[in-house]
Amino acid sequence: MQEHNRLILNTVRDMLERGDLRQAVRTVADLHSADTAEILSQLDIADEVEILVNMDVKAAARALLEMEEPHQVEIAGQLRTGELRVFWSACRSTRRSTCLVTSPRDSGCGC
Repeated sequence: MQEHNRLILNTVRDMLERGDLRQAVRTVADLHSADTAEILSQLDIADEVEILVNMDVKAAARALLEMEEPHQVEIAGQLRTGELRVFWSACRSTRRSTCLVTSPRDSGCGC
């Protein structure tokens, strides 16, 4: 992890410890999606999911697409059905070749 991202990660952890979710979301939301993914994946899964569901949905979907597939699946397992549906839709709108929790049986992905 780059030093810059390590500093942001520590800042986000401090914000979460203080209960400042809104500022933690703002801190990662404007980063490049790969940096957002790297930072979020170092948090506890519950904190990671909490930040993702409070981010702009397209920014969150872009960050999710940067993560390794097993981690995407782990996050998807923590989402409520409605949240997963929102991320799925945002993923489809990015027209990427990979998608959050794609299923070989799902012929309607459209990514």
